Amino acid sequence: MNQYNVSFNSSGGTEVADVAVNHGATLSAPTAPSRTGYTFTGWYTDADRTQLFNFAGTVITGNIQLYAGWSINQYSVSFNSGGGTAVADVPVTYGSTISAPTAPTRTGYRFTSWYSDAALTQTLRFCEYSDHDKYTTICGLEYQSVHRQL
Repeated sequence: MNQYNVSFNSSGGTEVADVAVNHGATLSAPTAPSRTGYTFTGWYTDADRTQLFNFAGTVITGNIQLYAGWSINQYSVSFNSGGGTAVADVPVTYGSTISAPTAPTRTGYRFTSWYSDAALTQTLRFCEYSDHDKYTTICGLEYQSVHRQL
């Protein structure tokens, strides 16, 4: 009986091993690859990722290469204004940077900066920020007459 090779092009994801399949058999889907910042959308028969491969319904009659499909992750960065006026969440695509939102206001306080930690020790530099493992940003507010940071 003839055997055919099914190869998997992970398109930047973790490697998936080729599989030998007997002529006329179907193939079970392999464990999905992973790729930082992306969600796996399935295996496709074409490099343009327009034809999703049907594992249960496709009989293998020759060598075939399948291509991993990916969608880039979208995140929402939220801001804790420390009791100041609300700041809207900012949508961001993985790997992108965001601009600083309008500073919040709070009576008796002066906005100092945005921070990426609750202890207010890590000043956030928006032109460099693309760490999407952190979902909340915290702002520092300074009391105007005492100049004490909260």
